Amino acid sequence: MPLSQLTTHTLLSLGKHPLSGRTRRAEQDAKAFELAAKLGQCLGLHAGNYQDADALKSFAGMSIAPVCILEIEQSSDPVAALSAYFKQTKSDIILTGSQAERGESSGMLPYLLGKSLDLPVINQVCEVEQTETGLNITQALPRGARRALSVKPPCILIIDESAPEARQTAYGAAMRAEVGKLQGYNEADSDAANFNFEDARKKPKRMKKIKAKTAADRFKAATVSQAKGGQVIEPKTSQEGAEAILKLLKEEGLVKTN
Repeated sequence: MPLSQLTTHTLLSLGKHPLSGRTRRAEQDAKAFELAAKLGQCLGLHAGNYQDADALKSFAGMSIAPVCILEIEQSSDPVAALSAYFKQTKSDIILTGSQAERGESSGMLPYLLGKSLDLPVINQVCEVEQTETGLNITQALPRGARRALSVKPPCILIIDESAPEARQTAYGAAMRAEVGKLQGYNEADSDAANFNFEDARKKPKRMKKIKAKTAADRFKAATVSQAKGGQVIEPKTSQEGAEAILKLLKEEGLVKTN
């Protein structure tokens, strides 16, 4: 089937600005929406409350495709609602970000949805190209490596953070946009009902994760030894070894200094 005849849905969610905390579009979902622009007929779909319509207009302002809200109650399971929707509505390709910026942020939604719909799930997608028989997909692997896959729809694609940046939102187009509304299937989220919510505690900072995005970065990551830098220590006693380890942990902020 030619890709121009395929139907594509992009699952959209709300993000949170890391500094101001204001609601914004989820950046990984925006990258998924950007890739969907080259895959024929597309619809942006958000499972949630219609009160989020104004915040979702930033996706509509990208001028890629219409945006619609599958309205469900706050206590409902979005996986059940999306599964019911796609069982009734044909979709050849479903694109998602890898992890939400709000809520549970577990990254499990596309996998649970794939299990419910019995669809293959391909993760770490950074590029999609059309062919006469299906899709050519490029996967992002550690240290900047890439892997090519050939996939026949229907399928679910999880977009990697190394995918091309999404276009900016046009403010005027976003303000003029109309966000559609569909009635979703409500099923209580039994797992979430058992969660205990509490204020987050300050945790040790994670070591910086470097993601190779450009060709130069990928070449460097693939050719430079992972053991670059650092210091070789040959302690004469176990005490010296323990002190060296403790020093490193303090430098990385993993151990509090009294």
